[in-house]
Amino acid sequence: MFVLDSSAIFSGHIPSERCFITPEVEAEIKDSLSAENLLSNIGSGRIEVRHPKLEFLDKIRQAVLRTGDSLSPADVSVLALALELGATVISDDYGIQNMAKISGIRYATAKSAGIGSVFFWSKKCTGCGKAFNGTEEVCDVCGSALKKVVKRKASR
Repeated sequence: MFVLDSSAIFSGHIPSERCFITPEVEAEIKDSLSAENLLSNIGSGRIEVRHPKLEFLDKIRQAVLRTGDSLSPADVSVLALALELGATVISDDYGIQNMAKISGIRYATAKSAGIGSVFFWSKKCTGCGKAFNGTEEVCDVCGSALKKVVKRKASR
Protein backbone atom coordinates (compact mmCIF):
# COMPACT_ATOMS: atom_id res chain seq x y z
CA MET A 1 0.00 0.00 0.00
CA PHE A 2 1.36 3.43 -0.98
CA VAL A 3 0.63 7.11 -0.38
CA LEU A 4 1.76 9.23 -3.31
CA ASP A 5 2.88 12.82 -3.25
CA SER A 6 2.67 15.03 -6.31
CA SER A 7 6.19 14.12 -7.51
CA ALA A 8 5.06 10.51 -7.95
CA ILE A 9 2.09 11.67 -10.02
CA PHE A 10 4.21 14.05 -12.13
CA SER A 11 6.78 11.32 -12.82
CA GLY A 12 4.09 8.80 -13.74
CA HIS A 13 5.43 6.45 -11.04
CA ILE A 14 2.20 4.81 -9.91
CA PRO A 15 2.65 1.29 -8.50
CA SER A 16 0.23 -1.48 -9.37
CA GLU A 17 -0.59 -1.95 -5.65
CA ARG A 18 -3.29 0.06 -3.87
CA CYS A 19 -2.44 3.78 -3.79
CA PHE A 20 -3.80 6.80 -1.95
CA ILE A 21 -3.44 10.54 -2.32
CA THR A 22 -4.79 13.36 -0.19
CA PRO A 23 -7.06 16.16 -1.45
CA GLU A 24 -4.10 18.53 -1.00
CA VAL A 25 -2.00 16.47 -3.41
CA GLU A 26 -4.90 16.28 -5.85
CA ALA A 27 -5.10 20.10 -5.81
CA GLU A 28 -1.37 20.37 -6.71
CA ILE A 29 -1.82 18.47 -9.98
CA LYS A 30 -2.48 21.21 -12.51
CA ASP A 31 -0.76 20.24 -15.77
CA SER A 32 -3.14 18.57 -18.21
CA LEU A 33 -1.17 15.35 -18.81
CA SER A 34 -0.68 14.60 -15.10
CA ALA A 35 -4.29 15.60 -14.33
CA GLU A 36 -5.65 13.25 -17.01
CA ASN A 37 -3.44 10.43 -15.74
CA LEU A 38 -4.59 11.05 -12.16
CA LEU A 39 -8.29 11.19 -13.08
CA SER A 40 -7.95 7.97 -15.05
CA ASN A 41 -6.32 6.22 -12.09
CA ILE A 42 -8.93 7.54 -9.66
CA GLY A 43 -11.72 6.47 -12.02
CA SER A 44 -10.30 2.97 -12.32
CA GLY A 45 -9.97 2.64 -8.54
CA ARG A 46 -6.18 2.36 -8.70
CA ILE A 47 -5.84 5.56 -6.66
CA GLU A 48 -8.16 6.60 -3.84
CA VAL A 49 -8.39 10.15 -2.47
CA ARG A 50 -8.58 10.17 1.33
CA HIS A 51 -8.25 12.73 4.14
CA PRO A 52 -5.92 11.74 6.98
CA LYS A 53 -7.42 11.73 10.47
CA LEU A 54 -6.75 14.80 12.61
CA GLU A 55 -4.78 12.85 15.22
CA PHE A 56 -2.23 11.78 12.58
CA LEU A 57 -2.01 15.31 11.16
CA ASP A 58 -1.27 16.53 14.69
CA LYS A 59 1.46 13.89 15.18
CA ILE A 60 3.22 14.97 11.98
CA ARG A 61 2.83 18.68 12.77
CA GLN A 62 4.42 18.11 16.19
CA ALA A 63 7.30 16.20 14.60
CA VAL A 64 7.81 19.04 12.09
CA LEU A 65 8.04 21.53 14.95
CA ARG A 66 10.66 19.36 16.70
CA THR A 67 12.84 19.03 13.58
CA GLY A 68 12.40 22.51 12.13
CA ASP A 69 11.52 21.12 8.70
CA SER A 70 9.57 23.32 6.28
CA LEU A 71 6.72 21.25 4.89
CA SER A 72 3.66 22.34 2.95
CA PRO A 73 0.15 21.34 4.05
CA ALA A 74 0.18 18.77 1.21
CA ASP A 75 3.46 17.29 2.50
CA VAL A 76 2.07 17.05 6.04
CA SER A 77 -1.12 15.40 4.75
CA VAL A 78 0.86 12.77 2.79
CA LEU A 79 2.94 11.84 5.83
CA ALA A 80 -0.10 11.80 8.13
CA LEU A 81 -2.03 9.48 5.81
CA ALA A 82 0.96 7.14 5.45
CA LEU A 83 1.33 7.04 9.23
CA GLU A 84 -2.37 6.33 9.66
CA LEU A 85 -2.46 3.54 7.04
CA GLY A 86 0.98 2.06 7.76
CA ALA A 87 1.74 2.72 4.09
CA THR A 88 4.91 3.58 2.19
CA VAL A 89 5.26 7.15 0.90
CA ILE A 90 6.46 7.61 -2.67
CA SER A 91 8.11 11.01 -3.01
CA ASP A 92 11.14 12.73 -4.49
CA ASP A 93 10.74 15.58 -2.00
CA TYR A 94 13.72 15.54 0.38
CA GLY A 95 11.68 17.25 3.12
CA ILE A 96 9.09 14.47 3.00
CA GLN A 97 11.81 11.81 2.98
CA ASN A 98 13.56 13.46 5.94
CA MET A 99 10.36 13.60 7.98
CA ALA A 100 9.37 10.06 6.96
CA LYS A 101 12.70 8.70 8.17
CA ILE A 102 12.46 10.60 11.46
CA SER A 103 8.83 9.49 11.97
CA GLY A 104 9.44 5.82 11.18
CA ILE A 105 7.44 5.93 7.94
CA ARG A 106 8.71 3.83 5.04
CA TYR A 107 9.42 5.77 1.86
CA ALA A 108 10.53 5.16 -1.71
CA THR A 109 11.52 7.57 -4.43
CA ALA A 110 9.86 8.07 -7.78
CA LYS A 111 12.98 9.04 -9.74
CA SER A 112 15.59 10.61 -7.44
CA ALA A 113 18.32 8.86 -5.47
CA GLY A 114 16.74 9.92 -2.16
CA ILE A 115 18.22 11.49 0.93
CA GLY A 116 21.69 10.62 2.17
CA SER A 117 21.29 12.01 5.69
CA VAL A 118 18.56 13.03 8.10
CA PHE A 119 18.57 16.72 9.03
CA PHE A 120 17.28 18.65 12.00
CA TRP A 121 16.91 22.37 11.33
CA SER A 122 17.09 25.62 13.25
CA LYS A 123 17.26 29.27 12.26
CA LYS A 124 20.06 31.74 12.73
CA CYS A 125 19.96 35.52 12.58
CA THR A 126 21.84 36.89 9.57
CA GLY A 127 22.74 40.00 11.59
CA CYS A 128 23.72 39.11 15.16
CA GLY A 129 23.92 35.32 14.87
CA LYS A 130 21.32 34.49 17.54
CA ALA A 131 19.91 30.94 17.18
CA PHE A 132 16.15 30.24 16.98
CA ASN A 133 14.19 26.97 17.04
CA GLY A 134 10.66 28.26 16.45
CA THR A 135 8.69 29.69 13.57
CA GLU A 136 10.12 33.20 13.85
CA GLU A 137 11.19 34.93 10.64
CA VAL A 138 12.79 38.06 12.12
CA CYS A 139 15.33 38.39 14.93
CA ASP A 140 13.87 39.83 18.15
CA VAL A 141 17.28 41.29 19.05
CA CYS A 142 18.40 43.15 15.91
CA GLY A 143 15.47 42.85 13.48
CA SER A 144 17.44 41.01 10.78
CA ALA A 145 16.05 38.12 8.71
CA LEU A 146 16.57 34.55 9.91
CA LYS A 147 18.23 31.89 7.77
CA LYS A 148 17.51 28.16 7.99
CA VAL A 149 20.61 26.17 9.01
CA VAL A 150 21.32 22.53 9.81
CA LYS A 151 21.24 22.04 13.56
CA ARG A 152 22.11 18.36 13.51
CA LYS A 153 22.73 15.74 10.86
CA ALA A 154 22.36 11.98 11.28
CA SER A 155 23.23 9.14 8.91
CA ARG A 156 20.43 7.68 6.88
